[in-house]
Amino acid sequence: MYKRQNHVWALNEYSFPSAIGSLSEFDVSGNPLSPSTGFTDSNYYPPISLAIDGDGNPWVLTELRNVFKVNPAGQTVFVLHQPMNYYDSNFMAIDAAGKMCIRDRLSTR
Repeated sequence: MYKRQNHVWALNEYSFPSAIGSLSEFDVSGNPLSPSTGFTDSNYYPPISLAIDGDGNPWVLTELRNVFKVNPAGQTVFVLHQPMNYYDSNFMAIDAAGKMCIRDRLSTR
């Protein structure tokens, strides 16, 4: 879970066989701001990491190494299709300057 601008975003597990996950948004009291199923997109296949940028927008990293920027309404607004040549990326972070870092746990780079 990640807190930004008095909202908390959570990346929801996917279930077999669909492998499509979702994002849920909550206020600081835990009240849902997203639909009960979360914000879904068939591209979140399967989601593994979540980062929040300086504007409070969530970004989703999938096991297929795609990265999706989501707006506050839960809509995908930007996609990076396999932006890196990583073998097994499993974590993403965005720093205060807006630079994205994606960890490749099997790389020696």
